[in-house]
Parts: sequence; C-alpha cells; structure tokens
Amino acid sequence: MFEKILVPLDGSDLAENALPRALWLAQQTEGKLILLHIPAAQGGYYTGMEGLAMHNVYAQDVSRDSQYAAGQAYLNNIRYGLGRNYPDLQWEVRIESGDPASVIVDLAQEEGVDLIVMSTHGRSGISRWLLGSVTEKVLCQAPCPVLSVRSQEAIEKVLVTLDGSELSETCLPAAFSLAAAFDASVTLLRVYSDKDAPDFHQVHELNAYEAGLGARMAQDVGERAAAYLENIRLQYEGVDIPVTTAVRYGSPAPVILEFAEEFGMDLIVMSTHGRTGMRRWAFGSVTAKVLRSTKSDMLTIRPTAGEFKQGKKGFKWAK
Repeated sequence: MFEKILVPLDGSDLAENALPRALWLAQQTEGKLILLHIPAAQGGYYTGMEGLAMHNVYAQDVSRDSQYAAGQAYLNNIRYGLGRNYPDLQWEVRIESGDPASVIVDLAQEEGVDLIVMSTHGRSGISRWLLGSVTEKVLCQAPCPVLSVRSQEAIEKVLVTLDGSELSETCLPAAFSLAAAFDASVTLLRVYSDKDAPDFHQVHELNAYEAGLGARMAQDVGERAAAYLENIRLQYEGVDIPVTTAVRYGSPAPVILEFAEEFGMDLIVMSTHGRTGMRRWAFGSVTAKVLRSTKSDMLTIRPTAGEFKQGKKGFKWAK
C-alpha cells in the first residue's frame, strides 16, 4: 500500500528521526523513498545524520543557489550514507522552495505519494521548521496518510480510534496495512460521551425513577458501541492480525491519551478532516489534541472530499 513514501527533512536531527520508520516501510513494500528539503529563507544549520561524513554548513546570508547546493549535498549525503545498507531501495531527492507545509502537501499531490513520514515536536531537540506546527498543517490537506514519528521503539501495538461514523472508519485500511507491515496487533477503541446519550448528562437533575432510566440509556449506548466495534472486528477476521476491542466513556481526547499510555500503544491511528478555501489549515480538534500530547507515533488519515461530503453528518469528533 505504501509504495511511494515522502520524508521531509529540514536539516535537524529531530526531522531525521523519521528516517528509520520510512526505511523500514519502504523495505517491506519494495517502495520508493523521496527525500525532500526546503532551504530556509534566512539560513540555518544543516546537520548530517550521526556517523555520516558531513560538516555543518551555515547558510545565513548566502545566495539561493548556495542554499540549494547545500541542501542537495545534505540529501545526497543521507541517501548515499544509508544506501550502503539498503542497496535495492529506490531513492529520489528533491529541493523545493516555499512555505514548508504547502510545499510538502503540493509535492505529495504531484508525485502521487502514498505516505508522508515526518517527525513532530518532542520533549527535546530544536527543529528549524518548528515541526509540530508544520506537521499539523500538513495533516489538514495531505492527500495521503501522514505518519508522525515520536519514538524509535518497535511498533507492536496499534490503537485505532473510532467515533461510530463512516468518516472515522476511513482510517481502517491504512491502519491494518501498517499493522501488517510491522507485524503488530490492533486494538479498536470507541469512546462515547454524553453526546451519544443526550439525556444521560441530566441524570443528576432527575428523580430516582428517571435516573434509573438515564443509567439504562447510558448502558445501552455502551452496549451498542461494543457491538459496533465487534462488527468491524469481524470484517477483518480474515487478516492475520490479532484484533481486540475496547469501549470507554468520557471526553475523547483525554480518554484516548490515557488508554494509549495505560496499555503501551506504540501507534495511534485516527481520521481527521480538512477544509478548503480561507480555512486551509483547519484541523480536527480531537486529533490535534491527541497529536500534541501523545508519546506514541501517530498515523492520521484525512478523508477525501467525497468521503467528507458523504459522511459529514456522522463525523462526531471533528468540530
């Protein structure tokens, strides 16, 4: 599924953390790796990967051609350095100019990229692009799934979050493809809240009889959520991937983060939504909250315009 993988690199060690994941996936699919660099308008340090013979090149107050040449040398250095260990891998290097997020999205569209792999901000390290912001912008308009890398640990447990809508389910094919590539298990998580049981949040104002009715209504919502996940699990029963389900009550983002932490999830998979026009960088609130706080890697899928139009009414989390 992921035969053409785009890896944006800004010259920082933090950005290069995405390379091991991308290389592994490219090996599994015998795919092509596209390394993208966007020279800084006001310069910066281009730092090679550890173990590669490249000196820092200071790019401030130099011409555009010099920046391009330095960026080309930087990417070629990574390509040839890694190529010694991956002789059969297909490579391409691209140097582009412009707003980083827009360039990444436009190049992915132009090249028919299947997956974008990029680091997001971590607890340490400095990135010239302020990668957290760029990653979030890319998620809004990317024409393909985006894998945001936080860790170098093996991916053994994949958490797929669903809100009960068809739009949220658009992440399932990519989630199972990635799980298969990493030989990982999958957990389907459905978080329901007061919005799923409109009368439940008013229980504290009701008399004893009505309170019992509200509690039964909430229980019914939970049971329907469990049945919904079981139906999806059965759809993927034929794949050689262990699949379990879980239902939780509460506010989606905090519950997802708590669940992922508690059960040691290595990768969280979610659908988000994008918009066009004046609000190009609009971003699903729940997905954004999870991305900013999780310690896990995260795969985000933006539904296509047709999927979004068809399933918009049922998309509960993207407000």
